[in-house]
Amino acid sequence: MDKIKFAAREFFDFLSSLELTLAGLGALALLVFLCTLGEVQLGVYDSVKIHFNSWFLYSRPLIYGYRIPLFPAGKLVGVALIANLLFAHFKRLTLSYKKIGLWLTHLGLIILFVGQFLTGRFARESQMTIKENTAKNYSEDPRHSELDLIDATDPKTDTIYSIPQRLLKTGQTIHLPNQMALVIKHYAQNAAVDIRKNNDGPFPDYSQIKGPGKNLEIIDMPLSHEDNQPNMPATLVQVLDEGKILGNWQFSDMIPLPQKIPVKGKEIYLVLRPKRYYFPFSLFLKKFTHKIYTGTSIPSRFSSLIHIEDTTSPLENRNTLISMNHPLRFQGLTFYQASYAQNDTVSILQVVHNPSWTIPYISSFLVALGLIIHFLLRLKQAKFIP
Repeated sequence: MDKIKFAAREFFDFLSSLELTLAGLGALALLVFLCTLGEVQLGVYDSVKIHFNSWFLYSRPLIYGYRIPLFPAGKLVGVALIANLLFAHFKRLTLSYKKIGLWLTHLGLIILFVGQFLTGRFARESQMTIKENTAKNYSEDPRHSELDLIDATDPKTDTIYSIPQRLLKTGQTIHLPNQMALVIKHYAQNAAVDIRKNNDGPFPDYSQIKGPGKNLEIIDMPLSHEDNQPNMPATLVQVLDEGKILGNWQFSDMIPLPQKIPVKGKEIYLVLRPKRYYFPFSLFLKKFTHKIYTGTSIPSRFSSLIHIEDTTSPLENRNTLISMNHPLRFQGLTFYQASYAQNDTVSILQVVHNPSWTIPYISSFLVALGLIIHFLLRLKQAKFIP
């Protein structure tokens, strides 16, 4: 029993030690350095994901694809620092009004760390591309794809079965609630598409492909890590209805429109496209404005005049202007003016969903308030000798 108490005390002392604090801060500094170097080959998104949104940094795949953890990544270091802060807080600070400033300061730091975890877990970014005089009620994630089966049999509403990218694996069979099934004959995370020169190909039943993709060939390509060159996925799918094979279809970004699947008595379409996030409202682009500095091609200002169309709340139907430094915040989403296309007739908005966006403000307020209170209390206790 004494050994257990001694081990528990040693563990508690370790978690509350200054050595763990310094080790955690040093690990964070090293991760920042490695992440910065990794951006050259991996790009910003993948480098941050590997170094800060993971538990460990792993070796390259070894025998049977297994990898060895080499160094703690951002998540593990963050948990260690939160535990260190909590244990050190309760070990060294007493419950006293004289320490209230330090209690608030530590609470603010803990909330800041927790907020970072929540942001990494729940925040998402996507894009909304709108052409003038059109409306949209969804945004798209250019880094992730989905295979959508659209049942348009009902003239009033479409039923969409979305298969996320993580399920699109070669050889995978996906059963849908409408008694249909999809067999992924081949899936490439990044592919080039070229005109097929003959009926021979790397996939089963290559000559039996139907639809617009029957004359195209998928060519597997290395993954792209460039921030401005997202991966272009492609897949070959066999479609079954109640166990009966309907045929094979090929999908890629080169075939952006949904392909019709011949199912008796139903209007069924399949499409591979960027992952979509649908909203209970739509945005109508009335006018896009793009101004440049005189004598240059550098943008000085670009903005989108948007009309919000919200059927659930008629009072929210209004016009608003989204510009470079003035985003639109609406129903938990933030719309930033990001870019434009097609001779200034298309506006590209960056859409950010971050439920924990207020946490850094709360944390900063508590830290500042705690430091002010602590300073005033210390000032009150100070003795001035004439």
